[in-house]
Amino acid sequence: MEVRERLLSEMEQKARERADAAESEGFRLKGLLMHMDTMVENIRSQSSEEKERLRMEHIRLQTLQSSLESERTTLHTRSQEEYNQIKQKQNALEIESRKIVEEKLAA
Repeated sequence: MEVRERLLSEMEQKARERADAAESEGFRLKGLLMHMDTMVENIRSQSSEEKERLRMEHIRLQTLQSSLESERTTLHTRSQEEYNQIKQKQNALEIESRKIVEEKLAA
């Protein structure tokens, strides 16, 4: 009987130790889960902030692109106007040169 009681006592002790270990593991896992939940929430928050930052940067770049396109168009128009003026002056000089040459030849 003593052997049986001792064996039963040892089994109860091991069962309590396993239960304590399981409880400790449960607390550890709950803590880990809470930490992971916090990390997921932080990542979501950072992702949301990054998305907003990228949206604002996109708007800024679109505005800059629009401004640069407008400036490019203005510069192109000015360049074309200057080219046309130079071309007109060149034509006027060619006509003047021909007249001078014709006057010299006629004289």
